[in-house]
Amino acid sequence: MAKATIGQSQDFVLDQGLRHIVPMSLREVGINSLSPYWALVDAKGNLRVFAELTADSDRPDVRPRQAYHAMLSSMFPGWTVRVLQLFWPDPVPRQVFQCQVETCRVGAARKMNGENAGATMSEGRALLREGLLLFVQSAPLPFARRTILEFVLVDQNESLAWWEGVSGMLQEFGLCVRSLSAEEILPSRCCAELARWVFNPNLEG
Repeated sequence: MAKATIGQSQDFVLDQGLRHIVPMSLREVGINSLSPYWALVDAKGNLRVFAELTADSDRPDVRPRQAYHAMLSSMFPGWTVRVLQLFWPDPVPRQVFQCQVETCRVGAARKMNGENAGATMSEGRALLREGLLLFVQSAPLPFARRTILEFVLVDQNESLAWWEGVSGMLQEFGLCVRSLSAEEILPSRCCAELARWVFNPNLEG
């Protein structure tokens, strides 16, 4: 048995790009564009699909251990699945906060106790807004913890049908499954970015 190298992402990620995977049910009716599945083509030509797992906020009884057990028990011998716990850069909270700061009105001057104290208050708010914008624009992106499910498609029928059913299977245990889009799997079509954030978050570019 060949010795496996732990933590090496070179064998997984090369410049072979992505492929749009269309289930048989959609191919039969001719609506291929509705398929949400994108696969990364690895060094050996295998197709790797990805989905993000999140807890259903409306379910107080989320049971991830039972969900993983049910998922693994339903797999066929020889299939490969990985559950990745990642710290992923999340720009959305910062963008929302920056938009709120930019659209915040400083306020008009108003008189208090016979003096134009409102002008001083408006000037202070303007300085505060400029300082906040400068900090937001220069600060690094915050990181969010994400759970990514990776599955290697063995064929285009049986394993893909199983992948389609994972969402309903895990939903019974309070987990939501969302397939990753092409941009999320391979941001800007840059394999180095995928290698950095998916297969090895500590990889130096």
